[in-house]
Amino acid sequence: LRKASLSPQLSISGSDFSLEFSGTADDGKTVSADAGAVLKAWQQGLDLVPLTDGGFAPLPSDFLSQHGHRVLMLLSAKEQKDELAAYAKPQLLQLCRDLDYPAPPELAALAPLVDGFEGLPQAELPKTLSATLRHYQEAGVAWLGFLRQAGLGGVLADDMGLGKTLQALASLPEVNAKHRRRALVVCPTSVLMNWRREAN
Repeated sequence: LRKASLSPQLSISGSDFSLEFSGTADDGKTVSADAGAVLKAWQQGLDLVPLTDGGFAPLPSDFLSQHGHRVLMLLSAKEQKDELAAYAKPQLLQLCRDLDYPAPPELAALAPLVDGFEGLPQAELPKTLSATLRHYQEAGVAWLGFLRQAGLGGVLADDMGLGKTLQALASLPEVNAKHRRRALVVCPTSVLMNWRREAN
């Protein structure tokens, strides 16, 4: 056992990240442990983690009790492609905040998703829209537009009768002679007649 207090060292490039744990051992040498090894030991209920250059050190229990589940989700979100999946970027922003790490601009722009949707920019409604949106519908359209700009997906899941069709139509990019913009809508075929009627 090498006595060392391991601390997280977060590094962010663009919207991707790497994490390792390092500290100074009782012999004065810098030691480190791979984040995957730390998380694995934590999941197994162990008290020690293997160090990259040999030996063991105590797990950073305080950090893991506060942030272990978020880090675990982030690591698993980059397993498939070796880069962070888009859906996990708000969680990385939250980790930056928790660790007082300055978030790069592309992550900082996702703040409304971390701040309970406060500060969503107002959506520009289609000029051809003849309906008047209720307050919560405007918020829904702003949310959908924000997700599109951020390259993220979402599910509009209001209760029946609250205007999902209107919100979805109002959030679609307008088609004009200069820019032929398209959108893919995934919905049950049973709503197509109503959608056509509403679109007209």
